[in-house]
Amino acid sequence: MRNEAQIELPLNIDSFVPGSNLTGKIIWNVQTTPSEIVLNLFWHTESKSGVQVEIVATLKSGSKGLKGDWDFSMSLPTGPYSYAGKVFSVAWALELLIEPRLVEVRKKIIVGPNALEANFVV
Repeated sequence: MRNEAQIELPLNIDSFVPGSNLTGKIIWNVQTTPSEIVLNLFWHTESKSGVQVEIVATLKSGSKGLKGDWDFSMSLPTGPYSYAGKVFSVAWALELLIEPRLVEVRKKIIVGPNALEANFVV
């Protein structure tokens, strides 16, 4: 058996309107009892000048056993919007960490007007 975990979102919907509530479930099956389970909501930019990362919400739980699930809920901020351009991009994700370094899982999400990536025309 190997350490496994996943982030499930209702109906596999991964696009959200800013300010809405994000709910889901974390499921794990590991060989060593976790000391902590952490879920981060973050955004990051990518551009020729580098990368910027900002964690906007963190949920933590103590040890919950070798196998289990955990329902979560968090409010999305009003921005920045997800955006994929030629010069830079802004991407959102959920990051699940099962400590001590047992599992790390990321799930990309979109946060933007009408639950779509922003489309800026200059």
